Amino acid sequence: DRGQTWILKNTTTQPLSVSWIAQDPRTGHTNTWYYSTGEFLGNSASDRGFTARFYGNGIYKSTNNGESWNLLPATEDPGPNEWNWEFDYVSKIVISPTTGTIFTANNGMGIYRSDDDGQTFDLVLGGYGEFRYADVDVASDGDVVAVISENSAGQPQSIDPGVYRSTNDGVDWDSITPASFPGTHDRSVLAISPSNSDLVYVLTLWYFNNNETFSFHRITISTGASLDRSSNLPDFTSQYYTVLNAQGGYNMIVSVKPDDPNFVILGLTNLFRSRDGFSTRPTPSQEADVWIGGYVDNSNYLGQYPLNHPDHHVIAWDPTDPDKMWNGNDGGIYYADDITVALSGSEIFPWQDKNAGYNVTQFYTATIPDDAEDDRIMGGTQDNGTPYFTFDGSSTSNSDDVSGGDGCYAYFGNTYAYTSSQLGRLVRLGYSNGDPDWGQYSIITPSTASSQLFVNPFRVDPNNEDVMYYPAGAVFYRNDQLSSIPSGLNSGTTIGWTNVGTLSVGSFTISAIDISIQPAHILYYAGSSGSLQPRLYRVDDATTATSRQQYVMSGATGGSYIHDIAVNPDDGGEILIVVSNYNTVSLFHSTDSGQTIVDVEGNLRGEERTVGSYTYLTGPSIRSATILPTDDGVVYLVATSTGVYSTTSLQGSNTIWDQESPELIGNTVCEYIDSRSSDETVVVGTHGRGIYIGKYDPAASLDTDEPVSPERFNLAQNYPNPFNPSTTIEFTLPTAEQVKLTVYNINGQEVAELVNDYRQAGSHTLTFNGANLASGIYIYRIKAGSYTAAHKMMLVK
Repeated sequence: DRGQTWILKNTTTQPLSVSWIAQDPRTGHTNTWYYSTGEFLGNSASDRGFTARFYGNGIYKSTNNGESWNLLPATEDPGPNEWNWEFDYVSKIVISPTTGTIFTANNGMGIYRSDDDGQTFDLVLGGYGEFRYADVDVASDGDVVAVISENSAGQPQSIDPGVYRSTNDGVDWDSITPASFPGTHDRSVLAISPSNSDLVYVLTLWYFNNNETFSFHRITISTGASLDRSSNLPDFTSQYYTVLNAQGGYNMIVSVKPDDPNFVILGLTNLFRSRDGFSTRPTPSQEADVWIGGYVDNSNYLGQYPLNHPDHHVIAWDPTDPDKMWNGNDGGIYYADDITVALSGSEIFPWQDKNAGYNVTQFYTATIPDDAEDDRIMGGTQDNGTPYFTFDGSSTSNSDDVSGGDGCYAYFGNTYAYTSSQLGRLVRLGYSNGDPDWGQYSIITPSTASSQLFVNPFRVDPNNEDVMYYPAGAVFYRNDQLSSIPSGLNSGTTIGWTNVGTLSVGSFTISAIDISIQPAHILYYAGSSGSLQPRLYRVDDATTATSRQQYVMSGATGGSYIHDIAVNPDDGGEILIVVSNYNTVSLFHSTDSGQTIVDVEGNLRGEERTVGSYTYLTGPSIRSATILPTDDGVVYLVATSTGVYSTTSLQGSNTIWDQESPELIGNTVCEYIDSRSSDETVVVGTHGRGIYIGKYDPAASLDTDEPVSPERFNLAQNYPNPFNPSTTIEFTLPTAEQVKLTVYNINGQEVAELVNDYRQAGSHTLTFNGANLASGIYIYRIKAGSYTAAHKMMLVK
């Protein structure tokens, strides 16, 4: 319905890192779609230490017009924790309108081809590990054009980089690289004109004196003749923003209007259009007509473009009306009802925001106030600031950005709210009717600080909200006069800030911090290094202390990155320490303020597997933790790259972590988790599915034995348990319901669907056979109407 509503079509076990989507254009085949996975550039789903990159896992196919999707086995990643597979990063898919042949552009490799509907793929242009970037398009007559980068992925290049064409469906290739093409070049993107299949435009990023430089060519495919139009690219003067900017190739797209080979769109940080294919250079008087998205600079407005967003990645055209265009960027989806509308002077292009219900926000952090039933929420996001909103249990308010930029950490204080953005920019906000208010802002970053992380932590002391702790690289800053800083500061301050040199960490980087509540003022922070074992530091009486205790994290491998520290609010001596790397112990626990540190990763470590010469652990990257005291005892929760897990019993390396909400949160990358004990509420910030919030319910524990009663729903414990290879599962329904009974592995991946149909009231029994599964713990979960329940079972072979 043209973006009025959106329905998620992934399952909770499928990755959300969708990098391209393509439809088979042939008559009779339009119900077939493909999507690729794996974001190579700007992949903020990876951990903040870049020690656990988030890879794609292949290409998915739908044969029912996108209602359901299945992974193509030929593209499945055999080693998901390493860049060791051709399909880890697929940036584009195109399908020949004449033959149905599939072409993919794979980072690090080149161009792949499948002529059997995705059953097999062959590398047809490039080489394994040879070409860092590639792009491909196919013309209406079936000719294929591709470009591969001079920038290598590490291996010697077997063919010359540049632009190639194929006139026989991708079997053979000829170079049509223009003579004026740059000799050293990074990423290139291209687009063939839909209305003139013999024309292709190529936009190329290269560097001159370490500065981004661009070339732009129009090439006649059949002859290889080319026109160099690089000097005609827009170069408007802007007060704040570099107008032609690809951020290292992160945002680059070129597209041609379906009915006009001269109407060209260029998407970089900003969005530009040309009505003559950039055969002439736009003049300053044409700025409003050419510069139509990302940022804007004119007499009426300076800053982000209204109803559009910077960093452009994709253009799509309405097949029924070539004047209607869709634009995908870091802010989501935007729509032009008429892309040809002429503008002049200070006019603004009339974009329409189509993001209502399109929930793909990528949160770095999420936080809630400490008071019970306080419905305020905020969290830092990738390139979309810090959304602040309220949630009353059933609906959310509209959100306001209360940081700008890339939002990072946030805190609800009693008198002030605090937010931050990239590289440690720190904002203090007053309140207006309980809402953070930009009218009472002040930028309070310590003005002498440097070397901050991109997502730089800070902590306000909950025991004394005049005190804040702020790391900057290896250096620790403390402020004890937060309320004395005046409002209206725009460039940081020295008021109240002290560089506590004796708390610095030398060659390490301070990567995580937290502060105790009871007893008060115990400060914990972590030092991470690219090669050494990480360190944990403890400062007692942190508001005034100048000395610290240091503990080497001997259980973590060298180069491990500490992503988070969580302190029990009722017991400041109990902490969880989160390491985000793959292939190492990643979760540690201490009950004596760090003096004794125990591995509690348990089943989150996963299994050891070997693919060729590569051995890895299947466990996820753990990103964050929280300790939640409840009336029924302490609950420990962790956010990981495959969802949220919890336990009420830490048993060292034998700890069993159960997945929370596999049918709702599922395997979404969960970047941050926070909780408050006042009403046992938990909030989770995800990468790509926004924020989830819930309350602890002891009756929902996976291990709770429920009495069987014909008057209520029940899912019984399987028997025998442990089992090999079969076991019996029983469930009871008081009324007839639609029932879904699913088996998951301990990482939350679906391994079997036992029931998915309508069942009558009464008792039901079935057998689960695990002959094809590995030994281990599995979870079976039922959903019948509004009832859900789950139990663990153990397969032992």
